[in-house]
Amino acid sequence: MVKLIGVLYAPHIIWEKNMRQLELEFGGYITPSFETWWSENSHERRQFLETPHSREEAEKIYLDLIKKDFFKKGGFLK
Repeated sequence: MVKLIGVLYAPHIIWEKNMRQLELEFGGYITPSFETWWSENSHERRQFLETPHSREEAEKIYLDLIKKDFFKKGGFLK
């Protein structure tokens, strides 16, 4: 469980919220360009005080997401 602003959340609830946020930020289930994805990912990581991925690391992650059909409709639910 994770405590955010006095409320306990199970990790899967946070993940589902982030996936809904991803859907909204990319305008639905659209595969973003690498540059768009990296920019959004880096922005979110900074918001949570995490270190953004290097370009090389981000490219590997992005290609893996593409390979796994992450951005296809409902792909992140599998």
